[in-house]
Amino acid sequence: GAWRAPPEETLGGIVLALNLVGCFMEGFFKSTKLLSQTLRHTQAAHALVFIASQGFSEGFLNVLTSFPDIAGSASTLAGVYDSMSVGVFYCLFQVVGGIILYHWGRRSGWRCAQRHWSVVVQLCRFWPFVTRGLVAMAFGLTLVVGSLDGSAPGRPPGRG
Repeated sequence: GAWRAPPEETLGGIVLALNLVGCFMEGFFKSTKLLSQTLRHTQAAHALVFIASQGFSEGFLNVLTSFPDIAGSASTLAGVYDSMSVGVFYCLFQVVGGIILYHWGRRSGWRCAQRHWSVVVQLCRFWPFVTRGLVAMAFGLTLVVGSLDGSAPGRPPGRG
């Protein structure tokens, strides 16, 4: 059979979870960036952590935790349930939860960089390999999912 999109509630839950996890990670890497900043010109490990943390906290995670995605999901859920209150609660929960998780991430990043510096360095050293693997996996998954319904990737089902 053809692949069907999941229900709107599931998509809204995924957006909410990704944004909340992203808020925690953004706070975490903001702290590691600040702690590695002063010695980044003289120590290679500090430069590595600074660059990786900068990329996380000001690049990737800013895209992941974008408010238009939250607002779009809130609008969709408000339409599904025919209730503006559902959409408002969804946004409010995300904003309040995001702020709490961001501050928790800041504290956790600070403690981790102070107590477990070698773990932070290893995370920053191996992360590029993880992201390359995720990109390759996503590409492969796209090819496999496209072939499950008999269509080629990029073609509508039934016309392959």
